[in-house]
Amino acid sequence: MELATAEPAWTAQDTDARIADIREKLLELEYSLIPTGLHVVGESMAPAARVDMLIEMARSGRPEVELPSIGDTVVAGHGDKRSDDSQGTAVEAIVHAAVHTLVHQADLRAAQQAGRAEAKTRGVRLANDRQFDQHLELLAGYDVALREDREVDGLLRALDARYVEPAPGGDLLRNPQVLPSGRNIYGFDPYRVPSAAAMLEGRGRAEQLLVKHRQETGEVPETVAVVLWGTDNMKSERRGDYALRHLPRSAAVASEAARRSLAAVRDGRGGARDELHPQARAGHDA
Repeated sequence: MELATAEPAWTAQDTDARIADIREKLLELEYSLIPTGLHVVGESMAPAARVDMLIEMARSGRPEVELPSIGDTVVAGHGDKRSDDSQGTAVEAIVHAAVHTLVHQADLRAAQQAGRAEAKTRGVRLANDRQFDQHLELLAGYDVALREDREVDGLLRALDARYVEPAPGGDLLRNPQVLPSGRNIYGFDPYRVPSAAAMLEGRGRAEQLLVKHRQETGEVPETVAVVLWGTDNMKSERRGDYALRHLPRSAAVASEAARRSLAAVRDGRGGARDELHPQARAGHDA
């Protein structure tokens, strides 16, 4: 066993500088993870904070309704004259104009017109008008939920041992159904997970893991182990669980049991169930 030396690793001369450097890194981490600060119970989000939140929600896309990131619905027809930076700036300006108008005017039609006007100003046409409008329609509903204050009422009802409406917990960007806040949250509905977003992200992570292993070893792994944390799966709606289920389908492992893979399939009520797929159906040679 290797133990640390008894002498301090920092000298008296550089201690203050090192502490200041650590403080700066901690502040950077705090601002990136909690950009709007801590929440005050019963206090609705400020308009500027709602604009930022709605833009991030639009960037995430809505896999459950097959809606891509809002940026993918914006830029088309700009030719090869624009650089990637210029294109990104145009997308941000168009999305911000639409969402800012939506939040401050609470008018869906005005928001749609603002986005199109900004696109015209920048010489850009929308790649998909219908999907762009669909994004704004969803964001309008999310904004209403962000402004709704149920927290104090929910707290008082709970303290009085009265019924509090249940709601899913988790990440707002992955599941907007957590809104409005102030309800009685639960981890996840076992009949509705993994969510569409978790399936998409879990599939991508599984593929990345296999690609990395193949690059490093030149072979496909025979076995794969994944650590599944309960709280992480609650927040991500079983993203890690779905990644684990997707791995046998991605890796051409030898045994007959592993030549089959599980896939989450949606039913007509939005529930999720497991379906066993043969390897040939999953894209591998039988």
